[in-house]
Amino acid sequence: MYLTAVKFSRVLLWAAVCAGFLAFLWPRVVPLWLAVSLAGGCAVCWFYAVNHLRSTRRHEYRCPVCGWVPFVIRAWKCKQCGQVWDSFETAGACPRCGHEHEETACLRCKRISPNRDWRSAAV
Repeated sequence: MYLTAVKFSRVLLWAAVCAGFLAFLWPRVVPLWLAVSLAGGCAVCWFYAVNHLRSTRRHEYRCPVCGWVPFVIRAWKCKQCGQVWDSFETAGACPRCGHEHEETACLRCKRISPNRDWRSAAV
């Protein structure tokens, strides 16, 4: 749901910019309230995404290279079966095929570190 909100907020932002531009060029054709409504929808989606990220941080894990604290998201792909899942939820084991992954990649710095280093780097 988080990624959908982020993508939808981008679409609403560009729609609001275009509608605002058209509202100033042709005020009789495109009302200004349309641009304001689209901008409000963009803001609502953006605030939802930010609050979701803040509430779903995994503070018990930290990237050993850059210190990034991961959040709850299905972003890691199994090398064996291709399933996308949350590596921290299952301690590196794929929920579909059971393949044990010894390493996890950081979504921020893109460096790969052993799972035990992620646990030991916890604050």
